[in-house]
Amino acid sequence: MTPGWSLDGIGAGAARWPGATAVAARTAWEGRVGMGEAIIGRRGVLRAGAGIGAAAALGVLGAPSASALPVYTAYYNGVSIEYVWSGAPLSRSIVFVHGGCHGSWCWGPYMQYLAACGWNCYSLNWFNHGGSLDQASSVFAARSIAAVTHEIRQTVLFCGSPAPLLVGHSMGALAAQRYAGQYSVRGLALICPVAPQEVGNAYVPIPVDPAVPWGPPPFADAQQMFFGGFTLASAQAYYARLEPESARAVLEATGRAGVSVSSLAVRARAPRITVIAAQNDTLTPPSVTAAVAAYYQCQYVQLSGQSHDGPLIGPNWTLGAQSLWAFAETT
Repeated sequence: MTPGWSLDGIGAGAARWPGATAVAARTAWEGRVGMGEAIIGRRGVLRAGAGIGAAAALGVLGAPSASALPVYTAYYNGVSIEYVWSGAPLSRSIVFVHGGCHGSWCWGPYMQYLAACGWNCYSLNWFNHGGSLDQASSVFAARSIAAVTHEIRQTVLFCGSPAPLLVGHSMGALAAQRYAGQYSVRGLALICPVAPQEVGNAYVPIPVDPAVPWGPPPFADAQQMFFGGFTLASAQAYYARLEPESARAVLEATGRAGVSVSSLAVRARAPRITVIAAQNDTLTPPSVTAAVAAYYQCQYVQLSGQSHDGPLIGPNWTLGAQSLWAFAETT
């Protein structure tokens, strides 16, 4: 998306420009600056361009300060997209893809961090997540992770960069791999990635009825799967934001089905690739993530003491953000 559009009737949160349906400007920094831990936070309406510039001040441990850049929300061809415009050239654009049961909200800390470093950041929501198009329950339950390439494509078209840096987490990382096998990207960053069927995923013995959407799981299970090492308060806050997931996608991520991705096709379209893994991840353990890196013959970074969601929103999320920033600047 190019700059130059304007907000009309900002009190109602409305905005228009060619190619987008509606935009609401709002702050979305979700963090405790002093402790470096991302938690659910305040949101308020701002004028376009009212935020600080690309040299935004960073607080303790690199967390964005209270003067965060505004976050905008757009609805484009059925896809709800949150984005932070840093004013950088379109070539410095990042598209973030969330994982199962999550939404664009999980990229809030990264979007502020990377925007402060001069990147335009866009975080999409899969269908049936975060305000994107809701498909019928039976259709959604049968939807493959591979189908999320549609939402990625719409977000790329919206952002205006033909080949952005593509970043995916968990199931979203598998969707990102699939996308990069079809379209060129500036680089590909896979955080705690679900593996393609050529590599294989760890078997996770959770019950799944393929006829209906799955989850969210009970809090105790979600805490073990996603939020290991989080404070109880932050785990509960994030748990409240989880949404049901496609049963098919869950089967693909837990070793009972698969999505094929050609390593040759991905490497031909993604000039640089990195895998950022979490040492204590029980969903995509190091044995799987290291195998994904070997499959693409790419860089591999393992973050000590981190759980599945730790690199994104855990107490030490800045370690993941710094790893991603270092990679981004080499693309």
